[in-house]
Amino acid sequence: MARKVKWTEIAWGDLVEVSDYIAKDSHCYAAGFVREVRDAQLVLCLIWLSEAELYLSLVILPSVSFS
Repeated sequence: MARKVKWTEIAWGDLVEVSDYIAKDSHCYAAGFVREVRDAQLVLCLIWLSEAELYLSLVILPSVSFS
């Protein structure tokens, strides 16, 4: 099951402000910063999925009887 990170308005506004500030010196670095944040967001989703799978395999599935 895919998970999504939901951005609050405040967090989104902060990201825009920071990227705008960086862009004053370098549009390239600003774009790179936003890419890094997006990549971190994807890693968070993958970590959640890995933890959910681990929980299922260690806690839920061993207690289920298939007979």
